[in-house]
Amino acid sequence: MWKSCVRNGKLFLLDREIAGPLLSKDLHLDQPFSLPAKVGRLEAEEYGGTVSVNIVPCLIFGKRGFILRTDANEQGRGHHPKTIVEVASDLKLRDYFRLVDGDQVEIEISGE
Repeated sequence: MWKSCVRNGKLFLLDREIAGPLLSKDLHLDQPFSLPAKVGRLEAEEYGGTVSVNIVPCLIFGKRGFILRTDANEQGRGHHPKTIVEVASDLKLRDYFRLVDGDQVEIEISGE
Protein backbone atom coordinates (compact mmCIF):
# COMPACT_ATOMS: atom_id res chain seq x y z
CA MET A 1 0.00 0.00 0.00
CA TRP A 2 1.35 3.43 -0.92
CA LYS A 3 1.20 6.40 1.43
CA SER A 4 -0.19 9.43 -0.32
CA CYS A 5 -1.37 12.91 0.50
CA VAL A 6 -2.17 16.24 -1.09
CA ARG A 7 -0.21 19.31 -0.06
CA ASN A 8 -0.90 22.69 -1.60
CA GLY A 9 -2.96 21.10 -4.37
CA LYS A 10 -0.16 18.67 -5.33
CA LEU A 11 -0.28 14.89 -5.01
CA PHE A 12 2.55 13.25 -3.07
CA LEU A 13 3.21 9.53 -2.95
CA LEU A 14 5.77 8.24 -0.42
CA ASP A 15 6.66 11.90 0.32
CA ARG A 16 7.72 12.47 -3.30
CA GLU A 17 5.81 14.94 -5.46
CA ILE A 18 4.06 13.00 -8.19
CA ALA A 19 1.91 15.61 -9.84
CA GLY A 20 1.77 19.39 -9.74
CA PRO A 21 -1.60 21.07 -9.49
CA LEU A 22 -3.94 18.20 -10.24
CA LEU A 23 -6.23 18.36 -13.24
CA SER A 24 -8.66 15.54 -13.82
CA LYS A 25 -10.77 14.26 -16.68
CA ASP A 26 -13.48 11.61 -16.74
CA LEU A 27 -12.88 8.99 -19.41
CA HIS A 28 -15.55 6.62 -20.70
CA LEU A 29 -14.49 2.98 -21.19
CA ASP A 30 -15.88 0.23 -23.40
CA GLN A 31 -15.80 -2.20 -20.46
CA PRO A 32 -16.14 -1.80 -16.68
CA PHE A 33 -12.90 -1.17 -14.78
CA SER A 34 -12.26 -2.63 -11.33
CA LEU A 35 -9.41 -1.54 -9.12
CA PRO A 36 -6.37 -3.83 -8.92
CA ALA A 37 -5.56 -5.54 -5.62
CA LYS A 38 -2.88 -3.00 -4.67
CA VAL A 39 -3.90 0.64 -4.76
CA GLY A 40 -2.76 3.80 -3.07
CA ARG A 41 -5.18 5.62 -0.78
CA LEU A 42 -5.86 9.25 -0.12
CA GLU A 43 -7.97 9.47 3.02
CA ALA A 44 -10.51 12.28 3.26
CA GLU A 45 -8.90 13.78 6.35
CA GLU A 46 -5.53 14.02 4.54
CA TYR A 47 -6.85 16.57 2.08
CA GLY A 48 -9.83 18.01 3.94
CA GLY A 49 -12.37 16.23 1.75
CA THR A 50 -15.50 14.23 2.45
CA VAL A 51 -14.58 10.97 0.68
CA SER A 52 -11.47 8.80 0.54
CA VAL A 53 -9.99 8.05 -2.88
CA ASN A 54 -8.21 5.03 -4.34
CA ILE A 55 -5.17 5.89 -6.48
CA VAL A 56 -3.81 3.76 -9.32
CA PRO A 57 -0.68 5.04 -11.10
CA CYS A 58 -1.02 4.90 -14.88
CA LEU A 59 0.38 6.27 -18.11
CA ILE A 60 -1.77 8.29 -20.50
CA PHE A 61 -0.13 8.28 -23.95
CA GLY A 62 3.13 7.66 -22.07
CA LYS A 63 2.68 10.56 -19.61
CA ARG A 64 2.40 9.86 -15.88
CA GLY A 65 -1.04 10.13 -14.30
CA PHE A 66 -3.38 8.46 -11.84
CA ILE A 67 -6.76 6.82 -11.94
CA LEU A 68 -8.80 8.14 -9.02
CA ARG A 69 -11.85 6.26 -7.77
CA THR A 70 -13.95 6.67 -4.66
CA ASP A 71 -15.01 3.65 -2.65
CA ALA A 72 -18.66 4.30 -3.58
CA ASN A 73 -17.87 4.34 -7.31
CA GLU A 74 -15.85 1.12 -6.99
CA GLN A 75 -18.78 -0.53 -5.20
CA GLY A 76 -21.19 0.58 -7.94
CA ARG A 77 -23.16 3.01 -5.80
CA GLY A 78 -21.37 6.27 -6.59
CA HIS A 79 -21.88 9.07 -9.11
CA HIS A 80 -20.07 7.20 -11.90
CA PRO A 81 -20.61 3.71 -13.30
CA LYS A 82 -17.57 1.42 -13.49
CA THR A 83 -17.24 2.30 -17.18
CA ILE A 84 -16.03 5.79 -16.23
CA VAL A 85 -12.61 6.44 -14.72
CA GLU A 86 -11.32 9.75 -13.47
CA VAL A 87 -7.74 10.33 -14.55
CA ALA A 88 -5.64 12.98 -12.81
CA SER A 89 -2.47 14.48 -14.20
CA ASP A 90 -0.41 17.62 -13.91
CA LEU A 91 -1.31 18.19 -17.56
CA LYS A 92 -4.57 19.51 -18.91
CA LEU A 93 -5.09 16.35 -20.93
CA ARG A 94 -7.62 17.77 -23.37
CA ASP A 95 -5.33 20.64 -24.34
CA TYR A 96 -1.97 18.82 -24.14
CA PHE A 97 -3.08 15.98 -26.42
CA ARG A 98 -5.59 18.12 -28.40
CA LEU A 99 -8.40 15.77 -27.47
CA VAL A 100 -12.01 16.24 -28.47
CA ASP A 101 -15.06 14.32 -27.29
CA GLY A 102 -15.05 10.82 -28.75
CA ASP A 103 -11.25 10.56 -29.19
CA GLN A 104 -9.70 7.30 -28.00
CA VAL A 105 -7.21 7.56 -25.14
CA GLU A 106 -4.63 4.94 -24.23
CA ILE A 107 -4.26 4.31 -20.50
CA GLU A 108 -1.59 1.87 -19.37
CA ILE A 109 -1.58 0.31 -15.90
CA SER A 110 1.52 -1.61 -14.90
CA GLY A 111 1.14 -5.18 -13.58
CA GLU A 112 0.24 -5.74 -9.96
